[in-house]
Amino acid sequence: MASTSSIDKLPQVSVALEEPAKPINISDLDDAYIFLRDNATLDSNDVDLKRLRRKIDKHLLPLCFCIRFVQGLDGHLLNYAIVMGLPEDLNLEGQQLNNIASSIHWVHIAAAIFVGIYLNKFALGKSLGGSMLTWGILVTCTAAVSKYQQMLAIRLVMGVVDCLFTPTLMLITSQFYRKDEQALRFQLWFCSIGFAQVCGAFISYGFQSVDTRGLYSWQIMYLVLGLSTIVVSCWVIACLPDSAVKAKFLNRAEKVALLRHISSNATGVSSHRIKPKQMVAVLVDPQIWLLMLAVLLTGFGGGIMSNYGSTLIRSFGYSRKQSTLLNAPGGGINIVGCLFAAWVVHKRYLQRWSMVALSYAVALIGACLIAFPPHRNQAAHLAGILLFAFSTSTLGIKLQWIAANVAGHTKRPIAMTLLSAGYTAGTIAGPYAVQKKDAPNYHVAKHSIVASKAGCLILVCMLALYYLRANHHRDRMHGKPEVEELDDYRAFDEACMSEIWANLTDKERKKTFRYVY
Repeated sequence: MASTSSIDKLPQVSVALEEPAKPINISDLDDAYIFLRDNATLDSNDVDLKRLRRKIDKHLLPLCFCIRFVQGLDGHLLNYAIVMGLPEDLNLEGQQLNNIASSIHWVHIAAAIFVGIYLNKFALGKSLGGSMLTWGILVTCTAAVSKYQQMLAIRLVMGVVDCLFTPTLMLITSQFYRKDEQALRFQLWFCSIGFAQVCGAFISYGFQSVDTRGLYSWQIMYLVLGLSTIVVSCWVIACLPDSAVKAKFLNRAEKVALLRHISSNATGVSSHRIKPKQMVAVLVDPQIWLLMLAVLLTGFGGGIMSNYGSTLIRSFGYSRKQSTLLNAPGGGINIVGCLFAAWVVHKRYLQRWSMVALSYAVALIGACLIAFPPHRNQAAHLAGILLFAFSTSTLGIKLQWIAANVAGHTKRPIAMTLLSAGYTAGTIAGPYAVQKKDAPNYHVAKHSIVASKAGCLILVCMLALYYLRANHHRDRMHGKPEVEELDDYRAFDEACMSEIWANLTDKERKKTFRYVY
């Protein structure tokens, strides 16, 4: 650590500390605090933050994009396999297809709380890389199934792995960027879902033309894409960092500059100590429940479209191959919507909540076009399918809300896994709205989509009001935070830095923490 005299010579900064000041246990402090303390004399003045940000973007974003792309592509395979004849080839009866579609999500929900604790204790990069490798093996093994029980067993195991992807990506991304920089990056890697939908449609179309005596076309599709996932997982294991402190592609000076830059987030980087009271704090936080309900309803519509989108399009009078290809434009719109929303929020033309509300309003119009025009009006139905794709175009922003607005190293990962579980709960319920007895029009499913989008719109407005009132109350009680950005912070002040990197929740930082909305 630097001597007292050397510290005194460095420029100081005034930081608003929480009151009353309480002794902070060193074991409660963030790993970033330890790193900054050990490198207190290191000069990071020469580090260009813009150049550093570009370096992080070039290394981290392609990895996050590919992880989400591959997982999203594999996740849509069942949708395409259904159109390619999987139910007939496995002799599925009754609710067996729905059970297969939803089983992965049941396990996801059951494992959510345990995954949150796991992410608090273990290395993020290695965990995600290992999960991706396991996922690829399971997708490959799907090509060998020949009956319902085998397919169900694989999907159940996939559910355990699936619940790690999104929360881990959220945690890793939020460690490298400040709050005002996160929404853009979240949206950039989340738009990979749209690319996965576009590519998946054409891949499925191509495999439907493959004719072999030994394997069905959907089995070959699972085999090829599963092996591809295994290859990508090796890259992820080798290159994805566990945290900003342990990022091998950054030198020590760059790490110091980065940690000082993101210190204004007041959400920390990593700490492996579990605090039970933060687990309770998750359950009594209104923002988490509002976001969970919003993403649950988003997942409800997404569950219908991801598993039965091709089936609904076929109900409009198209062939199997045509219905598969017509999934592609929806993915393209999702891409455009994600990038547009990212640009609007990054440039601050609209606040996060208003951009999300706008996307839900467009999706609601699309849902109405799916549900209400006469069955013979194919143009209206297809327009509805395309507009409905805007529903998930701002999901990355909602994920970033949790990353930016929830503090506490035990509370954050659990909140993120619960949010992911909320989306998954919706995807469980969604497929059950599609019943064979409702064929060919599926009125119940279509009307359910309309109701879910209307509910999402209301919940987002309620969430924005909650954040606005919470910030207003804190400003009235404590005044505006004295320091919001610490880019020029060059001195290691023991009391100041221990307060910044303390393992405190957003509720415990009433004086210095403000919600973004």
